Amino acid sequence: MAMARKLNTLNKWTDAALVVSANRFKTVKEWRTEEPSAYATACARKLLPKLTKHMFKIIVHGYWTKERVIASAKKFETIVAWVTNESSAYGAARKNGWLKEATKHMRRVGNKKIRCVYSIKVKGKKIIYIGLTGDIKRRMRDHFRDNPKIIDLVNKFGIKSLIKKQLTDYILAERAIDIERKLVTEYKSQDYKVLNIAKAGSLGGTTIKWTKEKILIEAKKYKTIAEWLKNDVLSYKAAWSMGILKEATKHMKILWEKKWTIENIIEAALKYKTFKEWIKKDKKSYAAATVRGLLDDPRITKFLIKIIGKTSKWNKKKVLKDAKKYKSRSEWKKKSPNAYRFAKKHGFFEQAVMHMKKPLKGKWTEENIIKSAKKYKTIKEWMKNEPGAYAAAQKKKLLSKATKHMKRLWKIKWNENSINTKAKKFKYRSEFKEAFPSAYAAARRLGILKKVTKHMKKKYK
Repeated sequence: MAMARKLNTLNKWTDAALVVSANRFKTVKEWRTEEPSAYATACARKLLPKLTKHMFKIIVHGYWTKERVIASAKKFETIVAWVTNESSAYGAARKNGWLKEATKHMRRVGNKKIRCVYSIKVKGKKIIYIGLTGDIKRRMRDHFRDNPKIIDLVNKFGIKSLIKKQLTDYILAERAIDIERKLVTEYKSQDYKVLNIAKAGSLGGTTIKWTKEKILIEAKKYKTIAEWLKNDVLSYKAAWSMGILKEATKHMKILWEKKWTIENIIEAALKYKTFKEWIKKDKKSYAAATVRGLLDDPRITKFLIKIIGKTSKWNKKKVLKDAKKYKSRSEWKKKSPNAYRFAKKHGFFEQAVMHMKKPLKGKWTEENIIKSAKKYKTIKEWMKNEPGAYAAAQKKKLLSKATKHMKRLWKIKWNENSINTKAKKFKYRSEFKEAFPSAYAAARRLGILKKVTKHMKKKYK
């Protein structure tokens, strides 16, 4: 079915049809939002430069404010995930000295060079598993999903009887291996059943690739961080984990500064009459001016016209009228982000939100989280309507307490018989998961997923 839909889309968007579609819109953003399939097809056929010539290229100066950078960072659990998915936000945080504040909620992870030692022990029994990992959270998740020995323990003793513990910080792999071996020997001497499948000290059958020397050699191949990330993200991650990112990217910063000094940027800018012409004919010097914060420098603005594309449709009167449609700040921000930003930027935000409900004091305290949770009957409903409260509960380890009344409903609905009844209707796991996500999750939690899906076929060979 998915392949058929893809073929239908390709047949629909002939080159001529793409031209007609593109001509209907005045900006790239508008085209991408209104007809994403046409935009995606044009992108795949490398027709974007040709089809978007007539469109306004709206440039937002200084997009990455501190507020936006912090909001971006909060989407991710680790710095590596943030850098990989939104490198421009990470770059702005690094440049402006906001990195420490933006990443304070993130957890540290290691790699093949940096590991921690952990254990999974059965409460009241002499049964233990000891291992090494570069990401304790991911490793625990994988164990309880895929490791037959751990799944057997869950089925036999129950998930609450298993004690998960991180025994060391993220340390050099060689040191972690030594600690793991000593612990295995120690527990065996105390007549423990040690469940390790691989030999103590195993790093998953792979050698440690990224030493400091190799990372620095690799980094020298690239002139910019963006180029390095694009070509070899693994060595970049290793540099970050080992704390040598500044040293590895030192030459990149120098190369950039040598080329685009303030004098060189001003000299380049004064060749043009308008900002629009400057952007079109010399993207590199314009980008350098943006990074250095020179777009509002009087030495440049005195001679250049600053209007790019159309002026904003918003003014104070329109924004205040728009704000009246909404009951809360979050609703306004979600449904009318441009008006919301305009009010913030032009200093009448408080006037615009006077009629709205004020945010809860102290934001998501334990009391406010519980109060929020009580409004809903299911976790899914709570997550959908108040994701901020759910995330705060998760972070503060209050989920169990907050969803106590929900959990009972869940337990009544899904047991092995009811899950099995639903699972029998499907040929593939993916179909079962999509149709009944809560049943699928319950099967995984109860350790019976393999059992109830054993009749299912693999969708792809």
